[in-house]
Amino acid sequence: MMPEIEVDTIDGKNVVTIFVKEFPIKPISVKGRCFRRVGTSNRMMTPREITELHMYSIGANWDAFPAHEKTIKDVDLNKVQTYIQSANATGRRKITDEPLEVLKKLEFVTENKISWAALLVFGKEPQRPLLQSAVHCGRFRKDKTVIIDDLMIETDLISEVMK
Repeated sequence: MMPEIEVDTIDGKNVVTIFVKEFPIKPISVKGRCFRRVGTSNRMMTPREITELHMYSIGANWDAFPAHEKTIKDVDLNKVQTYIQSANATGRRKITDEPLEVLKKLEFVTENKISWAALLVFGKEPQRPLLQSAVHCGRFRKDKTVIIDDLMIETDLISEVMK
């Protein structure tokens, strides 16, 4: 992007104003490195920070990307059917499509490739490729320092919601 330059005369002196538009895709690298402002200093960004900022700037979500080496066989179509029945029972939606067609309409399947979201929501074993997808829940006392109860959730999202 080219900056816009204006020259004005103020009190008999030339004043140059340079307008630089914000670049829409981030981050911008300088000599192959990306930095972020932290307080009064510039810190080099980690690869993870670079990836997250780039995906955010282009409006992409990780869960919408194809799950490498995973196929429709890794999705439990019975769970999709349970979702369809639940949606129909609440009256909020009337779904008449077959489970595979529902996955396509949810954009969980694109060009015969399943997304990470499909694995998280309807996967047979979502923790196999996604160890970090487990959720550790805790209930604390009012003083917020003692755990009263805790639960590790290591299954797909639909199974947890339908409990």
